[in-house]
Amino acid sequence: MEYGLFDISDSDYRKLPALSNHELQLFAKDASLYMWNKNAPVDPNKSATAEFGKALHVMILEPDNFDEKIMVSSVKGKTTQKFISEQIENPDKIVVTESELDQLKVMKLSAMANPMFKRIMDADGKGEQSIVVHDDERNIDLKIRVDWLIDSLPLPCDLKTTADIEDWRSDKQWINPLYKMGYGLTAAFYLYVMELHYKKEMSEYIFPIVQKSASLGRYPVSVFRITKDELCSLGFWDATQANINNFAE
Repeated sequence: MEYGLFDISDSDYRKLPALSNHELQLFAKDASLYMWNKNAPVDPNKSATAEFGKALHVMILEPDNFDEKIMVSSVKGKTTQKFISEQIENPDKIVVTESELDQLKVMKLSAMANPMFKRIMDADGKGEQSIVVHDDERNIDLKIRVDWLIDSLPLPCDLKTTADIEDWRSDKQWINPLYKMGYGLTAAFYLYVMELHYKKEMSEYIFPIVQKSASLGRYPVSVFRITKDELCSLGFWDATQANINNFAE
């Protein structure tokens, strides 16, 4: 296994035989899910929700790769046989309708209208960067794929779309995505892998957030920051370390 920071494709990243955050969180829920995730067949009718979020990633983080990664459907309806056929015929592309593309364009403009969001995206950095490390203590390989990695510090940024941006401000665990979606565990895993790679402590993790539905005609945007100290105090850091230990054992 080769270790370090790599600029590789999504498919090449997925092929790397190292433990990812997604796999670790599945394993923590049920050890059998780790192997299920590797072996279960994938329905060619791809998840619309997941694809929409990926499309926004491309538009904001990889605009030069738009034609390579996104296809605009020739039909309006996502449930039509023609749309489904286009998805199957273009397995390496995200297929969106024209109306979805119009929405994505407005969401991108809305994101860049937020001063902090724009500052993050304008900072010197690179999108979709993969890091692979060897955890000497457990003798296993770990990998992460950072949405936007700011060169200085360095600082990892994890772009998310959300149904309701106010959920991120909730003090209720069954509502806040840090708990509900496991994003607190994600931040802890990513910072740990980065610490192994850069050989120094990482202090914070950034979530630029864009709401998928409009509010008074605008798509709400905000930037949430969580520190390593907060990840420790909220239990995410210890839970991640315990999960990695269990997986290694």
